[in-house]
Amino acid sequence: GDMTFPNGNLVFGTAAKGIYLGVTSATAANLLDDYQEGNWTPAWSFSGGGSVAYSNQVGRYTKIGRTVTINLYINTSSISSPSGNASITGLPFTNDQETGCAIGILYRWNTDFDADLTFLVNQSGSTISAYKQASTAEAAALQGSDFLNGSGKNVLNLSATYQTT
Repeated sequence: GDMTFPNGNLVFGTAAKGIYLGVTSATAANLLDDYQEGNWTPAWSFSGGGSVAYSNQVGRYTKIGRTVTINLYINTSSISSPSGNASITGLPFTNDQETGCAIGILYRWNTDFDADLTFLVNQSGSTISAYKQASTAEAAALQGSDFLNGSGKNVLNLSATYQTT
């Protein structure tokens, strides 16, 4: 059934194929019948090359309409000759604009991130870039040299939300 507020501005309802908000019909444009969830495989990539083996490489996503929320847990077991800018590949859906919001926790890296690290879901792509901000320098892209070789290193837990097409 429907629940309608007296001013008619808020309607919650269910339909055979989804949920609709703010409309009075299950055939209206705001029908949220595109609900998906599943797994994806996050991986590190370096603009100057290098290879990575993983101890953990776990990704989950939920997509409702155009909104995608991802979670990942990734760490390395070994890393060989990483160079250049680092990015995370394998996002389950392409971002339609450069406004993804991400929060991450990192530990056991080669570099102390003494200020902050920013993650950006890249526009029109399916990658995440990382930028480090040291207290004594300008922000710069996370580099292969920031990674530590060995098992259980370069640990990242990250959640992000972005819009797809």
